[in-house]
Amino acid sequence: RTLFGHGDDVKRAAFSPDGQLIVTASSDSTACLWDSASGQRTRALVGHSDAVKFAAFSNSGNFVITASSDTTARTWAVHSGDCLQILKGHRKGLNLAAFSPDEQRALTGSLDGTVRLWDVTDGECTWVLPVDNNVVNSAMFSPNGRAVLIASASQSVRLFSVDTGQCTTTFAGHEDWARAAAFSPDGDLVATASYDGTVRVWSAMSGACVRIMSGHSDWVRAVAFSSDGSLVSSASYDGTARLWCALTGECLQTLMGQSAEKAASSSSSSGDGSF
Repeated sequence: RTLFGHGDDVKRAAFSPDGQLIVTASSDSTACLWDSASGQRTRALVGHSDAVKFAAFSNSGNFVITASSDTTARTWAVHSGDCLQILKGHRKGLNLAAFSPDEQRALTGSLDGTVRLWDVTDGECTWVLPVDNNVVNSAMFSPNGRAVLIASASQSVRLFSVDTGQCTTTFAGHEDWARAAAFSPDGDLVATASYDGTVRVWSAMSGACVRIMSGHSDWVRAVAFSSDGSLVSSASYDGTARLWCALTGECLQTLMGQSAEKAASSSSSSGDGSF
């Protein structure tokens, strides 16, 4: 199915947790909501003054957060399309945003080289973290919402306390920059993707590397766990996406072609795991 309606290129697409809606972010300065069954646009989220680089649903699916080159993030009500909060404070454009599991907080990452934590009820910034070499590659909450996982322009990925903003665990071992990081659904493991061509799996508690997945022939730029935690997917500039057994590190399947990398790095799975 093809979704038509944006006036410029689409930067991001993600399913709602129940798989019934899709949100897209576009350089036309809007985000749009779509019915996944019919492909019809149900709502346009209008308010940003520059390209929308990122959009994602909250865990309940009732809210959307967008990140824009206009230096702000916005939260939106899915059912009405109303803008609920504008998160202002970054000095340069944003490239990512995420809700906490309880939907009371949000993370944003910016080209100004910082990650910010926000209270979405009042729009106040709780803390600001400068990152290595001023490049925010990825940032996400832990499943329990107590920690933030950040990959930046460094060989290490770091875990920070939501309450204090202090680093609690460092995942060190890659031989080049870490491009992305993700938690397993239970929060016990962390997977990282690196420009050294490998995917690594770590103990979230100890920071120890428990598995190295080798096979890509170029930089690895995206990584994710399956909804049950049994699989790890990775996407690489070598034009392939790979599926790995999280337990053994064995490569189970290789998806060939340039579209494999683009699909894996810019889309999210549906709530029931069918996409």
